[in-house]
Amino acid sequence: MAVRDTSREAFKSITDVQKEEARTRIFNLIEKRGETGLTCDEAEQIFGLLHQSASARICELLETKRIKYEGMRRKTRSGRSARVYTVA
Repeated sequence: MAVRDTSREAFKSITDVQKEEARTRIFNLIEKRGETGLTCDEAEQIFGLLHQSASARICELLETKRIKYEGMRRKTRSGRSARVYTVA
């Protein structure tokens, strides 16, 4: 599957500073919530992020092992089951 020009433009339009700010806000809220954790859907709602942005920041936090997923799930706005992330 080829990457579309619009996808490349969207990727380039988000600065490293914006990414770090979103990562920090998401991490801080996950930390504040303790064992309750946070889903990607909740991060989208709370911070007004698009799904792609929230998901990417959560993936980055997982890759750096700052947060973890241990099997807990919670329903999203659409009623689907979503992973709940907590601090590692």
